[in-house]
Amino acid sequence: MRADAHPTRSDTGSATPDRVTTLRGKTIGFVFCKYPLGVSKMPINSIALLAQDNDVEVLISATDRDAMPVDDWMEPLLVTYPGFGHWLPVRGLRFLLVRLARRVRLPEKMALWVLGNLDVLLLARWLARRARTRKYDILVPVECFSLIAAERAAVPGADLIYYSLELLGPDDITENITKHVLKRLELQALARVAQVVTTTPGRRQLFAERNGFPAERVSALPVVPLRQSSPPRTRFFRDKFSIGDDRVLVVYSGNFESWAQCLEIITSMDRWPPDAVLVMHTWNRNMLRRPYFKQMQQAAAGRPVYFSTEYMRPADLGQALASADIGLLFYTRDTAYFSEILFSSNKMAEYMAVGLPVVCSPIPGLKRFVEDERIGLAAEFDELGAAVARIAANLPAHREAVARCRARHFEFERYFADALGTYMRAKQAG
Repeated sequence: MRADAHPTRSDTGSATPDRVTTLRGKTIGFVFCKYPLGVSKMPINSIALLAQDNDVEVLISATDRDAMPVDDWMEPLLVTYPGFGHWLPVRGLRFLLVRLARRVRLPEKMALWVLGNLDVLLLARWLARRARTRKYDILVPVECFSLIAAERAAVPGADLIYYSLELLGPDDITENITKHVLKRLELQALARVAQVVTTTPGRRQLFAERNGFPAERVSALPVVPLRQSSPPRTRFFRDKFSIGDDRVLVVYSGNFESWAQCLEIITSMDRWPPDAVLVMHTWNRNMLRRPYFKQMQQAAAGRPVYFSTEYMRPADLGQALASADIGLLFYTRDTAYFSEILFSSNKMAEYMAVGLPVVCSPIPGLKRFVEDERIGLAAEFDELGAAVARIAANLPAHREAVARCRARHFEFERYFADALGTYMRAKQAG
């Protein structure tokens, strides 16, 4: 994608992004393997900014492209590889291993990892073949499976900039049945990585310590929206579910998982204001087949809960969320994984982008920021309803506070320049 094709206001809902990088004229490939392209604003916004002055490709499986459409501006950038993960032999082997793992504890063996992740190795071969005729200056693998594929492809002359969004480690939320082998492969691949990009200064330090990686080669790049003005309010969820204007519309947007405390959110509604309703939205329809969603449905019976379960393109999701009054983000505090969640949360970025005040977990850093900025409240579940009532009683003031906060802290461009500058300075010094 050349400089004349970067996203405009009509494509992204925001003003045309400023040119914030001196990286120009490079051929860059973002590699996505098992990590959904449309979920995190951090890689999406990076692609938007880099595509202004570089030839950027987004390498994604044909299956994921069909299942999760992107915004119009990104469509010309997509390069699809075969949906290896859906090939019958690959699916069959994975299915057998998962079924077996439910019965017995499988050993952490490389051979088992290979059998369960043949799609990663097939992607590595595909990428190596493509690189014979396509000279990449930089490959940006997003998450660990993409990193393993990019490292194994051994593309000559290409720097690897690794986007580590989930911070793979002992307290993460990975469900891979050979999790420790996955970590060993990540460590092995890091030997070829020029720069790591994670989400916050705290995670930057933790990544360096946990992986023995030079701290000066790890950048912090928060999950925040591109610079934009306050978007208009919409009626999307109100019209979709026939929710009256006299109701306070509270939304949860994200995965339906126990670590996101979706069940606790629903059961807390007995103490909510009588005029409040809840929309639970997820992009991940795979969650609907799991027992946890069945528990959510059972808890929602007799309560004013509406489930929204279709995938939306990022721009469309923004339009949908702009119809809500308050956004919820809750995270379990059983591990340290979520202690640095403020600028790592896609929910927070999405709510700030559309001007939603929030009610959140009382995680110390998150609570302090939300209340200092006056963009919402932190609450335990027995206080959630009271927090909703307090915000709803003065929504205009909270929305104004969110707009001020977004301008101060939630503009991607300012962070991107610093993160990329770390790589550029190291490249020049080398």
